[in-house]
Amino acid sequence: AMKLFSHEKIYFEKLVKCAMLSLSSAGGSDCGASVSSAFVGWVLQKDGIKQARKMYKRFLALPRPSLKFFQFCIELEANLAVGNNDGLVNARKLYDSAISIYPQERELWRKYYNMELTVGTSETSNAIYWRARKVLNDSTALDVPRS
Repeated sequence: AMKLFSHEKIYFEKLVKCAMLSLSSAGGSDCGASVSSAFVGWVLQKDGIKQARKMYKRFLALPRPSLKFFQFCIELEANLAVGNNDGLVNARKLYDSAISIYPQERELWRKYYNMELTVGTSETSNAIYWRARKVLNDSTALDVPRS
């Protein structure tokens, strides 16, 4: 449907609105994340990162977006973060939004911290480390799990 309607902006927008209406009642399901991710990926390929950002922001504005969709958007921005300040800024905003909805997700905190270690500063990575310890109430919160 996206391929069929993508040539006609009016119809594509109606398709997006129908998807958003359906997803607003699904509230955070992995199935909804797949649909949202497909739209964002399509727009990214067709129109570029600026339009993809507009699209993912629309889906994130729906009630309780899924952690899986947040992770998709974060990965998209984190891939741009190396050498691109806009990507880093957007990835941080997405992590902060995801954490506000899913504060007890250790893996989310761990990935945020690792991103900051890789592309951030010691100050930003330390700030994430201490925030995670406080929110998770655990001194081992960001330790790598052992097999």
